Parts: sequence; structure tokens; C-alpha cells
Amino acid sequence: MKKLLLLLLIPFLSFAQGWEQIFGANQTGSGYYGTSAKEVQDGGYIVCGGTHFTQSVLFGMTPSDICIFKTDTNGEEEWSKTFGSEYWDFGKSIQQTTDGGYVIAGYVNGFGMGGGNAYLLKVDENGEEQWSQIFDFGIAESVQQTTDGGYIITGYDSSDIYLLKTDENGEQQWSQTFGESFNDRAMFVQQTTDGGYIITGCTSVINSLGNSATDIYLAKINANGKQQWSQTFGGPGNDKAHCVKQTTDGGYIITGEDEEDIYNPGNDFWVANSDMYLIKTNELGQEEWFQRFGEAGNDCGRSVQQTSDGGYIIAGYLTPGKNQNSNIYLLKTNDNGEEQWSQTFGGAGDDAAQSVQQTSDGGYIIAAHTSTINNISNGVYLIKTDAQGNTTSTNIIETPTINKSLIKKIDILGRETTNKGLQLHIYDDGSVEKKYLIK
Repeated sequence: MKKLLLLLLIPFLSFAQGWEQIFGANQTGSGYYGTSAKEVQDGGYIVCGGTHFTQSVLFGMTPSDICIFKTDTNGEEEWSKTFGSEYWDFGKSIQQTTDGGYVIAGYVNGFGMGGGNAYLLKVDENGEEQWSQIFDFGIAESVQQTTDGGYIITGYDSSDIYLLKTDENGEQQWSQTFGESFNDRAMFVQQTTDGGYIITGCTSVINSLGNSATDIYLAKINANGKQQWSQTFGGPGNDKAHCVKQTTDGGYIITGEDEEDIYNPGNDFWVANSDMYLIKTNELGQEEWFQRFGEAGNDCGRSVQQTSDGGYIIAGYLTPGKNQNSNIYLLKTNDNGEEQWSQTFGGAGDDAAQSVQQTSDGGYIIAAHTSTINNISNGVYLIKTDAQGNTTSTNIIETPTINKSLIKKIDILGRETTNKGLQLHIYDDGSVEKKYLIK
């Protein structure tokens, strides 16, 4: 006799610090993307990102909404909300605010507004909208509540880096643009201990070979939005930063990607290949050291934080080789950027981490996107690890469904299976359940 035991029961039998949750996975091409996750005051987690609907295509675009998930300490969903128009809307950054609510930055792309516009959304502790603001530049990538109760936002349009300060109601107080080339982008902002701001991203340059490329861009801004200094880092390839944090010594830690051209003698041509990049600077943005991490394919650091032991935690993605799918990559270093341990997560499809934060128990929370089943299932991938990057259980929270029928049973690599052990069950409505078969 065969019995099916839902893996959903396993977390209640374990007291470990680690788990994995996948929200909204299905086989229709629709799904969810996770971009940012934070631990919140009640010990749970808040996650933002975007939905993706293939059922409706408008003017060649697949519409999306901003999505927010609130979970308990075990990653079990407490509530979720979506916001947006019938067009393309997306959440890029989220933070809990001092009143217990949340602020989200991203963009809306209504056709009546002439393309994408930066979007700032404030919700209460239950995810109910309190107010929203639209600003006249393309994409807001990062938001932080400032010490005066307002908000600082950074992002970019087709040519400039934007930095915008609002009051507590999202009303603009001032904005500044930076950059001198057509491809300047800001990806992250943080308020610094002196009341100013640090931003990072990339800027276009002409490299040593006379070709157009991008370098990592770091700029220090005072409390009124005036630039104090800027620095660039990079080689002849396209180098980009995705995150910066001020460190306890007053300097800065940056992560991103460093592109190199590698010669392939078998085919007699050069191949662009990127590594995860970690740069430590002093308080003036002058480089103190850098480290590269990765394998044969394209690798990237998306998020970094200084940890309680003075080292650093970095999350992003790792690609083992050419034409291979990416895995979520979690890397811990000491205070000199030397690797202490690393972990990878993911299934048969492309998986990539977008944010990481050390949690109050010494572990880490990671927001990611996964395409777990033959590259066609999209879901928000929320990972909680212990202090060594370990997890113990995985749940897939399927999209709601009625009268579904099982069409296929596969293993974690996407192969059809009838063997005992871990199975993924795919249904005719596109939903997926993870089960454990006991013979």
C-alpha cells in the first residue's frame, strides 16, 4: 500500500532555524517574482516583488502587479496584497516603517503616463494602502525611511541617476540627478551616519580598448542632495554594482558583477564572463580591497550586509558553466572578504537571489525568484537559513485552484518518476505540489 504524506507537515516536526517557501509557482508561465525581503518587528517577514500574467497580453506586454507577502516566523503566509493598474507595475524594494506599516518603491508603466514612472506606496501593518505617489522618472530601485520620518528613493530613467527625498506623506521635498552618460543607473541608496546618503550603480565609460562599457559607480551625497564625492571601479568589461552598505568603520561595502573577456581557443573568439564582485572602501570611497567569486558561467552579487561578527554576507546567483541554469548563491566572508562558506539553492530552472538580511537569531533571510519546473514555473522563493546557510524543509504554496487533475509526477530535476521519496506533482491548472511518497 502506498501513502502520500504532504511535506507541509514536516516543518511542524522540526525546531531548526532553516526553511524554504515558494509562493505562486505554477506551470502556465504566470507567477510571482521576489525582489526584497526583511525581518519585521513580530519576528515574521515581509516580501515584495511582482506578479506576471500571461493570460492577458496588452500591446505586446504581459501585465503585472506589485505584490506583497507577509509571513510568520516559519514563512507561513499570513496575508498577501497586490497593487497596480492593468499594465506593467512592479515592486523593487520594501521596508517596515516606524509606525509598523511598510513602504514599497518600484514603478508603474501605464501607457497614459508616457512610459514607466517611479512609484512610492505606503501601506499599514495589514497591507492596506494609506497613500501612493508617482514621480516623473523611470524606475525606483531602492527606498529607505529617513531619520526625519520621510523617505529617500533612488533609481534612474533612460539617461540619468535620480535621488529623491520626500516627507512622511511621500510629498517630494527635493530631487537631484547625477551622471553624464546615456546608461547611468542607481540601484541602491542608504542614509549614512552623518545624515547624508550613499548610492551605487553603474555609469557608462569608454574603456581602455576604446569601446563603450560600464563601471561601478559610488557617490556620497549630503543631507540636501549635493554630491560630496564619487568614485568608479572596474576594468574593460561591463561592471555593475547592485548594493552598498555603510560599514562600522565608516567605509562602504559594495557587491555586484565584474565582467571579463575570456579567450576560447577552440572557437577562436572572446566570451564575456562575469564574477560576483565584492569591494571594500574607506569613508571617502577609496578602494581598500576587492574579491571575486564565481565559476565558469555568469555570476553576480545582488545584495550585501555586514554581519554581527564583522564579516559580510552576499546573495546573488551562480552559473556553473555555459548554457547552464543559474542557482541562488549565498556566500559568507570574513572582514577581509575571504570566503568562510557558501551555499547554493534552486531546482532545474533559473534561480536568483535578490536580497539578503541577517536575522535576529543569527541566520539569514533571502528573497529570490525561481523557475523550478523545466524553466516554466515562476515563484517567489523565500529562504530562511541558520548561521551556516543551512535549511531543513521546503514548502511550495500553490496558487488557489478548484477541481484540478494530476497530469505528471517528476523529481526535483524535472524527470518523470514513480519512485518513493520527494516528488513534484503538476496539475492541469498549472499548480504544483511538493509531496513525499512512502512505500
